[in-house]
This record gives sequence, C-alpha cells and structure tokens, in this order.
Amino acid sequence: MNPPASTIRPRVAVYISYWQTDAAITSFQQHTASIDTVYFFRYELKPDGTIGLTPSARANEKALTLARQHRIEIIYSLGNGGGDPKRLHYWLATADHRSILAKRIDQ
Repeated sequence: MNPPASTIRPRVAVYISYWQTDAAITSFQQHTASIDTVYFFRYELKPDGTIGLTPSARANEKALTLARQHRIEIIYSLGNGGGDPKRLHYWLATADHRSILAKRIDQ
C-alpha cells in the first residue's frame, strides 16, 4: 500500500549575495517560479547607530523589482555595517540601547 501523497510543499528561500550581485541576480531571474522568499542584505548599522543602505543596495534594485513582479516575499537583513562586531554589541548590550535601536529599525 502506498502512503498518501503529501500536500505540503517545501518553501524555498534565497539570499541575494552582495559579493556576487550580478551572478545572484541572474540565478534569481532563472528560478523565480520556484522561490517563495528572498532575503536582501539591504540595511546596515552605521557607527553612530543610525541605519542606512548597504553599498550593494542599489545593485539589488533589479532583483527587488523581479521579486515584487513575481509576488515573492521580501525580507531585508540589517547587517553590522563595516563588519565591526563592537558596533552591534554596543547597540545590543543594554536595554536602553536596544530600545533606541528598535525605534530606529521601526522608522
């Protein structure tokens, strides 16, 4: 006896890499029909605690447009700008700093 066919379809999530943006966008274009969610390294924490666009954000505009056209869920990542681990630690170390950062993220 065969088990019943599953009605559960796995979800596919991908990142658009900032280190190989052109190759990532080309691959994304080729596979949009099978992608449910796309993650972008879009925002970064600046030294003063403000949040700004990553250097690769503009290069990702084509992929963002494709995602919107294909109704693919978009999730933005907030990175530790400049790769400085002390920066993120500073903004997460105390309740006051976390509150300030949360308000900045929510804007």
